[in-house]
Amino acid sequence: MKLIILLPFFVSLTILSTCTDIPRSLIINANIVTEKGKIFHDKAILIENQLIKEIDSQSDLMKKYKNLLVIDIKHRWLYPGFSDAHLHILSTGRWLSQPDLAKARSVSQIQQILKDYIKRNPSQQWIIGRGWDQNNWETKKFPNKTTLDEISKTKPILLYRVDGHAVWVNSKVLEIAGIDKSTPDPEGGKILRLKDGTPSGVLIDKATDLITKYIPEEDPATKEEYIKRALQYFSSMGLTEVHDAYLDVSLIPLFRKLERRNELPLRVYSMVGNESSPEDLKKFMQGNKPIIPDKTGFLTIRTIKTFADGALGSRGALLFEPYEDEPSSRGLSLIAHRDLLEICNTAKETGYQVATHAIGDSACYFVLKTFIESAGENTKKLRWRIEHSQILFPQKRKFLINGETIYLTPFEAFARFGIISSMQPVHCISDMPWVPARIGKKRARYSYAWKTLISNGAIIPAGTDCPVEPADPILNFYAAVTRKDTSGKPQKGWFPEEKVDRLTSLKMLTTWPAYASFKEDYKGKIKPGYLADFTVLDKNILDCPEEEILKTRVEMTIVGGKIIYSTKAP
Repeated sequence: MKLIILLPFFVSLTILSTCTDIPRSLIINANIVTEKGKIFHDKAILIENQLIKEIDSQSDLMKKYKNLLVIDIKHRWLYPGFSDAHLHILSTGRWLSQPDLAKARSVSQIQQILKDYIKRNPSQQWIIGRGWDQNNWETKKFPNKTTLDEISKTKPILLYRVDGHAVWVNSKVLEIAGIDKSTPDPEGGKILRLKDGTPSGVLIDKATDLITKYIPEEDPATKEEYIKRALQYFSSMGLTEVHDAYLDVSLIPLFRKLERRNELPLRVYSMVGNESSPEDLKKFMQGNKPIIPDKTGFLTIRTIKTFADGALGSRGALLFEPYEDEPSSRGLSLIAHRDLLEICNTAKETGYQVATHAIGDSACYFVLKTFIESAGENTKKLRWRIEHSQILFPQKRKFLINGETIYLTPFEAFARFGIISSMQPVHCISDMPWVPARIGKKRARYSYAWKTLISNGAIIPAGTDCPVEPADPILNFYAAVTRKDTSGKPQKGWFPEEKVDRLTSLKMLTTWPAYASFKEDYKGKIKPGYLADFTVLDKNILDCPEEEILKTRVEMTIVGGKIIYSTKAP
């Protein structure tokens, strides 16, 4: 007996999740798009135990095998499963549950959002939101506590900036944390101040630790709900795997429990982080073996996450030269050379991958140099990653390799030593209106320079940094090939010489994230022996008109041959 699943009928995620344990399934009526851009209209895909077993004609496979679950794609476009190489699961779950400030274009709009939220949630003790960005306001200046005091002087209000590297709080939070005029800036952080020296209510990078430690701890059930909500959201965006770019050690048992219960709908590749204690990261690696499942496993924990600097939007990115719009600042350094080197050396000994956040040109050089100092030519095997690598000014700089001094541009260093540049194309089209004012046109030219990196031989797995941006692989694809905003501007793209072709952009969503997670031999391609992870779209994004890319809809998400998301067909 055949079980037919037809796209024209909406089926809830819960029902779809029960369609398990059928030994073989068959995908029919699909326009199959391979990682090389080749298209098959007349082939079916046989799936067994989460893997692609055969690709052949539909009639031949149905004759050859009986008792199949048949998944009818209805002539939609089936791609290798899309991955997001950098996002934040728990933070996304919170973002989906808290006030979203991303669309606010003024302080007054944020005030109204908060008033409405408090009215709907009168018992909420702390008001926590995310997404504000002063660069999107008419007055592009950091806000202060006064406007939040107008909302409430008794309830603590804490609002994360869109990048998560700054917080904006009211006076009540400063009072709870004991932060006043005499509180010094912590190392790696900055407390913005009013003219009289009192805290303004905005704290950047490690200064946020002075405040966030007072936020009431969420109970395990709430965290589990956030994680599940985020994973459902990612499924609806067509994602079959996500690289979680910061996993607190305390959450590892929860993720393992979800995996044991088969409650991870898509694959999770996690990076363990601890911003405040490099020593604790070393102890973690020495006391815990990497979690590396077989090819059909859903949870991998084999990466250590560190931070070299802050974010460009809050002027925390570490630069060689001062900020154009704040000449007194070059950004913030968040880790000492000795600490990063010791983490790298420990990672080599214990089998962990290292992924380091670096945005500014000085931070990127510092991390490249430290990686090479630790591992030399072995960096290619280790697949260490720089997360973001946004500003890479092409000046040749000194590197020491096996006692020999060599001079390379950062683009050459990424390629020669096989260091992975994990980038977020969507950041480019969000940030381009204000980047030249922040760092000047000369440095802006080499911001988000993915084409130059790729031309030198580097690979770029693409992420969104959700909840900084929506976890939308189609928007990422569009950003990489157009470098235009969602209204199609500028007409030729922002620094169009950095655009890539569509097939390269597809690699950024498929084969390159697979390589960055050591899965290139069984993920990211549509061929026998590879995971049956697919993203089904209503368009061929490789050749549809450019203006149609953003209108593309995810019709279905399939992981291991199991439908985890589906929607109505038109």
